[in-house]
Amino acid sequence: MRFRISAAFTVVGAAALITLGAGCRADSSAQVPAAADLKGTWAQTGAGFERGQPVTWDNQTVVIEAAEGQGFAGFKEYTREGEPPQKEKLNGVIGSNGDILITDEDGQFHGRFVDGKILGQYAEVGDDSAAITIELSRK
Repeated sequence: MRFRISAAFTVVGAAALITLGAGCRADSSAQVPAAADLKGTWAQTGAGFERGQPVTWDNQTVVIEAAEGQGFAGFKEYTREGEPPQKEKLNGVIGSNGDILITDEDGQFHGRFVDGKILGQYAEVGDDSAAITIELSRK
């Protein structure tokens, strides 16, 4: 019986240490901004794969026009080679832990506000399947 009790305490103690360690991932450069802090115009760049091919994104703009509480909305503009300029609406929210989620008309961005930039990954599924590492820098 003594072994079972000490084994149970060991398992509980290990679980507590893992939980505490996971919560202590301190990234001193990451901040939890208010949505109003993100209002403005941002240059968006990135690299990854789209439609099974390597791709680099540049000359893209994200404009955050409205913000309330931790939510915000705006649009992004970009031009693909050989196509007319594109404009997509976007909506976003900032979690209490600083995670930023932005959705546009066909994809999702997950990231964080770090050293004055928004850094993360963008994903689309379907015919335009894409996985892109993104950086947004204030213009």
